[in-house]
Order: sequence, then structure tokens, then C-alpha cells
Amino acid sequence: MENNPAASDDGDVIMHAEIDNFSSVKEVVQKLKENSENKTANQDVINIVFEPDDEVEVKSPTTSDLLPKELDIHMDINAKNGTEKITQLDNDKDNIAKMFEKNAKMQDFINLCLLKITSKETKELFISKLPFCKKLFDRVDEEYIISEEFNAFLEEKRALSENSSLRAITSFNDIYQHLKSELKNHDDGPSTSSENSSKHEVIIGKLEHALRKVEKVIKKLEEAEVNFDDEEDSSYMKMQRYRERAVKLHEKICKYQEEDVNANNILYNRLDFSDSTYPEFNHAINKKFKNNTIFPMYYNVEQLLKKVTKDKGINLSESAFKQEARECFKNLGNLLQKRRKLDLLNVHSSYLVSNDDPASQDEVLESKLKESSKEARSKIDEICQKYVKLQETGANPVLSSDSDDSK
Repeated sequence: MENNPAASDDGDVIMHAEIDNFSSVKEVVQKLKENSENKTANQDVINIVFEPDDEVEVKSPTTSDLLPKELDIHMDINAKNGTEKITQLDNDKDNIAKMFEKNAKMQDFINLCLLKITSKETKELFISKLPFCKKLFDRVDEEYIISEEFNAFLEEKRALSENSSLRAITSFNDIYQHLKSELKNHDDGPSTSSENSSKHEVIIGKLEHALRKVEKVIKKLEEAEVNFDDEEDSSYMKMQRYRERAVKLHEKICKYQEEDVNANNILYNRLDFSDSTYPEFNHAINKKFKNNTIFPMYYNVEQLLKKVTKDKGINLSESAFKQEARECFKNLGNLLQKRRKLDLLNVHSSYLVSNDDPASQDEVLESKLKESSKEARSKIDEICQKYVKLQETGANPVLSSDSDDSK
């Protein structure tokens, strides 16, 4: 949805159509492929760019696109909020790892990330985040840094990062957020006795251990065949029950850690829309559509901006206002879509155990995937244009289950 996001009630339908036609497996695996720069001119897969000034392009991605805003690694040092500059470090494993010499497992994890991330651009961006991670690392209580709990957490993240550059990057973000949470709990937590604090740590440790066991069971059930002769106790039904149990365990852990359940959910991250030249419009859109998982309609955006224009006394001609409203609508749709695609990518990547792209070994398969991707993009753009025009005219189309959007 490059030029005209499906910011309508049909957003979900269009999103699924895009996934089906683009062959999501190929798309996700290609996203994980580190050396994709050599094929940039020939690939036709989705590139995710997170800075608000960037445009949405269709080109071969690198995993550097997964580091910035949506993973929230640099929210504390955003250029808008301070003048602190990022110091580029020499890409030397030994010198970089020495930044975390208090914990050998942390050094080992950083070295693994440097080994897995082969793209120069991505590696430079990764290295630029390390000073801020070190700042948190040094501020956290040293007893916790060398504790069994933190070492177990690092081992878990390292294991996830073994076969995937994407998991290495997301695991780095998880470690950053974990350190951030630990520091916050230490600085801002209630002044309770060390005995109560110790009890909480024990409870959290037991809950996390139980959650890991449940996750292993879920993985086995996902790989098991479904037995239709025993529907009530089939592997599918068992898996659903274990998933519900995992959700409850996660909620309890968040409760004891005093964290938001959706803290690491990309779809619930702070919306940072800043594409309008009018700060009043940016502020209104961020406030109105924050934590918005449903694509808004053009009419909603236009009415919101009309109200802001009237309340703030912004002097705009009718044609200039229409143009601004269309641009805001398109860019907001692009921003929301990028969040959804990254969320989908993270879910799919958790099932992958290899970076190998089947299409790279099969020219016929790669050709068919490209052709399917091109055809799907053309049809999606055609459908988007249709509904954008309908929304601009104030029409409210009602679709039946057997309606044909292509007509």
C-alpha cells in the first residue's frame, strides 16, 4: 500500500489480500536475509522505514530498518528531546564487548549480534545504540547484573538469536527494555523491606520459569498433527488452553514487575506522526489515533483537521486544506501500516529457524514470486484508489460477502 494506504473499514481485508498475494513466507524470510543489498534493484518486497520524514518505498530491505523508532530503543535520546549525539564506535569486537565487561554473557551476546549482522549499514546503526545500552547497564545495580536471573535472561535471548539476525536485533531491544525496567523499579519502586522485595523476586522467577515451560509445550503442540477424532482434546484445543495459560502468566509477571502488559507490543507503541507542516495537525492526529489498531477513514481525518483549523484559527484555502488533509491521511495510513507489518513480521520470525531463502536457490520460484508480487501490488493500489475516491465524496459503500472490489 505504497501510495494509497487502505485507511478504511476494509483495511484488514486488504492487508490479508496483500499477504496472500505476496507470499508472506517468502516476504518474511527475505526480510531476515542479511546480504540482500546485492539484489536491491531486483527485489520487490516490503521495506519498513520508521523515521517520520522517510517515505514508504518498495525495495529490498535490510534489518537496519528494524532498529529505530518502532523498537523504542532510542526513544529516550530522540533528537527532538535533547542534543545528545550518538558516538560512532570503531567496529572492533573486543573494544565493543569491553563496554559490558561486568557480565561475560552480555559480552558474548553482543559479539553474537556483531557476527550475525553482516550488513554494514545495519551494523553501524546497531553499534550506535550500544552507548545508550551501556548507560543503562552501568546504572543498574551490579548485584543484579551478575545475578542468576539476569544471566538466565541473557542465555534465553542468545539462544533465540543463534539462527536469525532479526531475532538478534529484537533480543537486543528486549535486553535494553529489561534493563530500563529494572532501573525504573529500583529508582521509583515503593520503599518496602528487603524481605518483601526478595519475595517478589522469587515469585517472578517462578512465574517466568513456568512461562518458559508452557512455551515449550505450545511449540510441541503447534508441530503436532491435529486429531479430528477427538476434537475436544485435540492438540489444537490443548494448544489454545496452554496459550491462555501463557497469557495469564505474562499478565501476572507484568503485575509484579509493575509494567504495562502491552509495553513491548509494537501496535501499542506511541504514535509519532509528524508529516504535516502544521504542528497543530500533528498533535491532533497523534492524540486522536494513538494506540489505534483500526485504520481510520478519510472522512475521520478530514473532520478532525477541519475542527483543528477552526479552533486554532489556521488560515487555509479550501484547495490547500484538501491537499493537506489528503497528505495527512496517506501518511497516517502508511505509518499505521508499517506498525502492522512489523508486528506480523515479528510473529512470523518467531517460527523461523533459518535465514535461508528458498527462492535464492530456485530461479523459477523467485520469478513466480516476483510476478505474483507485482500483480498483487497493482490490484491493491487499484482497490485503494477506488475507496479513497469514495471516501472523498462522502460515500459510505456497503459491501456484501460476494462483492467484487475490482469492478
